[in-house]
Amino acid sequence: MRERHAEIFGVSHSSLRSVLALAVLAGALLAPSAARAEAAPTPTPTSAPTPTPAPTPTEVLPPRPTPATPQFPEWIDDLASYDEQRTCLSEAQPGTLGLAELIKATYPSIRTIGTTRGCKVGGVSEHKEGRALDVMIDGTTLDGRATAAAFLGWLTADDAYGNTAAMARRLGVMYVIWNRQIWRAYRPEAGWLPYSGAESHTDHIHISLSWAGAEKRTTWWSLDPMTTPGIHLLDGTWWNVDCTYGAPPKARCTADVKTQRATYDKATRRYSMQTVWSRNRTTVLDAVSPAWDASPLTHSGEFTAANGRRWKVTCSAEAPAPRTCQTFVWSSLVVPVKSVTTAGATAKKTRSQSLTRYVRQSQYVLNSELRLSGAAATR
Repeated sequence: MRERHAEIFGVSHSSLRSVLALAVLAGALLAPSAARAEAAPTPTPTSAPTPTPAPTPTEVLPPRPTPATPQFPEWIDDLASYDEQRTCLSEAQPGTLGLAELIKATYPSIRTIGTTRGCKVGGVSEHKEGRALDVMIDGTTLDGRATAAAFLGWLTADDAYGNTAAMARRLGVMYVIWNRQIWRAYRPEAGWLPYSGAESHTDHIHISLSWAGAEKRTTWWSLDPMTTPGIHLLDGTWWNVDCTYGAPPKARCTADVKTQRATYDKATRRYSMQTVWSRNRTTVLDAVSPAWDASPLTHSGEFTAANGRRWKVTCSAEAPAPRTCQTFVWSSLVVPVKSVTTAGATAKKTRSQSLTRYVRQSQYVLNSELRLSGAAATR
């Protein structure tokens, strides 16, 4: 085969009284890939060359961060096989966009990540199917090489279970080219090999994804972040999830979200928006049972608890069926409100300015999600 380069165990009700913080979602703008033709990776040699452990392995580089990684189970995706470009599509695939977002969140200095390419530009290229990335990094600088080494080391390293190239597999990475070297998921035993294509890739890392990776059909994307411990980046928002487990299927997971929140400063006697980690929800996993069926938290409707707090519950089904129930608690929140004031009116024009004031309002906010599965099997 010849490859070508394109590119939440029972729980007391009192533990369900955390209050939602309003999450602010942000996205990343992605640039089209540089419209230049690049040479295909060299054909697979008939004899295996001596592998190199990482690009430029002899250089001592300063440490750089690596992407926030969920605590995955041992099960992992297969190594990606080679999947050559066969069609031409105008938009980047969701897995491509997701990986670009992850890279930008980890390395803010990276401003440009190319994804797509014109159908008539150059030869065969995964860019033309929206499943390749050009991560622009200056390989002539120490900072550029350190950033690339940190990211690529993370991408191709074994995990705690001994899985080869674990993150590359979970993301569906097919091959990577950087600084005159190439790494192939379908030939992991070779490690990093010399790359002799016309484009040296000293100014960007090229990453090609399998279709499973490009379509987010790999474990990096398919694990439920609200019940997977670790830090997750979802649609531009950071989540920190912690779980405790009982006998399956029992679990209780709390999720904090990094969001903007109105914070009161006693010194200035003013509110301002601050970016903080705030509790967002609790997710409970358990089997259906008479105890849960007796709880108002597992029946659609509204009720007032003994302490006077108002609750609203919406369930996907009613008892005794397996169901998912979301609980909302009536809460008081301080929120920003923009108002427009008019100043400097003249005969010809009026100048307006936008001001932010803070008001307190009451509303139902998400508190928890109860996922009650079929009765646990007896042994």
